[in-house]
Amino acid sequence: MYIFDIKYGKAFTPKRILNSVRLLGSYYFSVLTGNIIVSGYPLVLSIEPTNICNLKCPQCPTGMGILKRPQGYMDFALYRSIIDSIGDYIITAQFFFQGEPFLHKQLPEMIAYANHKKIYTITSTNGHFLTESLIALLCDSGLDVLIIGIDGVTADTYQFYRRNGSLNIVLDGIRRVIDTRNQKKRKHPKLYLQFLVMKHNEDQIDAVKRIGKELGVDKVLLKTAQVYQTTDVDDFLPDNPELSRYEKSSQGMRLKSPLPNRCRRVWTNTVFTWDGTAASCCFDKDAEYSFGVWNTKPFKLLWKSDRAMQLRRRIFKNRSSIPICTNCTEGIREFL
Repeated sequence: MYIFDIKYGKAFTPKRILNSVRLLGSYYFSVLTGNIIVSGYPLVLSIEPTNICNLKCPQCPTGMGILKRPQGYMDFALYRSIIDSIGDYIITAQFFFQGEPFLHKQLPEMIAYANHKKIYTITSTNGHFLTESLIALLCDSGLDVLIIGIDGVTADTYQFYRRNGSLNIVLDGIRRVIDTRNQKKRKHPKLYLQFLVMKHNEDQIDAVKRIGKELGVDKVLLKTAQVYQTTDVDDFLPDNPELSRYEKSSQGMRLKSPLPNRCRRVWTNTVFTWDGTAASCCFDKDAEYSFGVWNTKPFKLLWKSDRAMQLRRRIFKNRSSIPICTNCTEGIREFL
């Protein structure tokens, strides 16, 4: 997904390297033997600053208004306690899950706190809050990667999916990021444009690459779209099957690749919603399969809880029986 970045090396401390060996070793041991064990702690942390968003994207649980969880913002003290507990093991921190991260007024402070612990930091935005002052704070926070969603190169195409959004506002924000980074003589944050390839914009792939080059971004990421309802297949899935993670079927759609009874993400990744709930993975949008709620107890009580281990065993026995797994990209090509 991401281009090589020498700054990524800052995160590989001896403690994290040892933890990586232990964790991945336990995963592959589980794959080979079927005996589920977890040794070590996650390598990737996803933090949900908020599950509130300013847009109404029709294939996003937040935009569609189908999230069952209450809305809110993560308390900074809660966030700090999570980082203080497992930050020595985490290699990458992603500041996004559901919602628009930039609505959280302390996002730059969150990133800076992780950066202080030499964690590689990534955040994603719809690009509507990139003011000069905020961009300066982001650059000073040590943010490593900034992903900006741009799913159309004309106003009409953009607004077909990014409803309530403005392409011009996003493009102006991108220019401010580039200008501020240049003024500060920084190479970071790396700036990626992310383009969700859908039926209405599949003819604009070359155009968005050209715009990315003209703006001076570091990379244009082409990502296959996720859909939640079979009734949306004809409206959103590209006509070109090579641009989709799905294939059409008698049931409407199915992932192109079969679901093997294993999943590395439930070993390597951990997700915390804004209220401190440990979701099972990034596809557990409503935290229905959560491992529990963060408190002052050791993280391992969540990470290796009965709920967590039962889910891992169920995945290894019959992954397709778990609804959130049937739309998962683990082991499937997600970026074009």
